[in-house]
Amino acid sequence: KFRQQLATSIQMIFQDPIASLNERAKVDYIVSEGLSNITRLSKAERTARVEKALTQQIPLLQASDYMLFCKTGNRSVYEDKCYARRVMLLDLALGEYLEKRGRFTEKMIDVLWAILEESTWTIPAHNRYRPGPHANLPYAFGRNVDYIDLFSAATGAVVAVAYHLHQDLFDRISPEINNRFRFELDRQ
Repeated sequence: KFRQQLATSIQMIFQDPIASLNERAKVDYIVSEGLSNITRLSKAERTARVEKALTQQIPLLQASDYMLFCKTGNRSVYEDKCYARRVMLLDLALGEYLEKRGRFTEKMIDVLWAILEESTWTIPAHNRYRPGPHANLPYAFGRNVDYIDLFSAATGAVVAVAYHLHQDLFDRISPEINNRFRFELDRQ
């Protein structure tokens, strides 16, 4: 369920690959298709979706959930929590962008910050870049991660959408939000 929601939300970045590679195209144009996905909902449906994100707890990502993939092959316990965070961020960021009343701002920042605090954006099934028995957790405490998997790139796209839509708002609240975004986007 979360994967379907996330895929629907992330497609907006990749639906028109020619436009996304066009350096003259503005980001507004590139993401407009995704914005239209949420704007196709009735106002009541859109509001309900964003308000649901407003009331949900931000899922806790635990090392034991990450290691579960190496123990049992179960990737969904950890991944579902990751997907839920990203769907929440997109819903809140797009909801605030459309409503512009500030009622989603605090939760949006909390979800964004939680994603920025993640040790890695690489999902457990893709953490096979180094051999051996200790590959059950990612090497994610250096300055830079030396590989990018598809989920890391998709996460970068999700946080970039929030950054693009709300960069000025984040700066007014605290410049450290944008500073942390730029640091983690470069590091991850």
